[in-house]
Amino acid sequence: MELATHTETTIRRIKAKAAPDPRELFQVYVPGATSEEIERGWLAAFEVFKEAKCHPLTAAAGLFAVEEMEFSSNLKPYDPNEPQPKVDPEAIVTPDPATVWLKADAAAAKAICEGWRKPSDTANLAVDTRFEDLVAEVDEGIARRGGNGPER
Repeated sequence: MELATHTETTIRRIKAKAAPDPRELFQVYVPGATSEEIERGWLAAFEVFKEAKCHPLTAAAGLFAVEEMEFSSNLKPYDPNEPQPKVDPEAIVTPDPATVWLKADAAAAKAICEGWRKPSDTANLAVDTRFEDLVAEVDEGIARRGGNGPER
């Protein structure tokens, strides 16, 4: 399946499940955070999406596309001697959706972990999931890595 087709299919699948309530569009979670801190982080991420005029699902699909390209076996190593394609500056979407996603995640993590001794570098921003499922997935990942997570 081509990258564009896969990304479009992912967006349609996610949008079909998306509820009109913005709270259900995406989730944030940092282990040890209070519900107030989670709320503060969610609002910080939402502001990033709002300011960029980028829907969270579009941003997530942009990041998925970048990650898929990074892991694709079709990519050739960069060769500075090879002619590079011309890029039309007018065709570039600014800001790009993947960057918006990363900025939203960083803003949420910063807002959640404000004043913590060992803050998290991610808010584990996620779409197409319930909060309870995100909590279980993140906590399981931390346990697999030896239990070292952020600290208050």
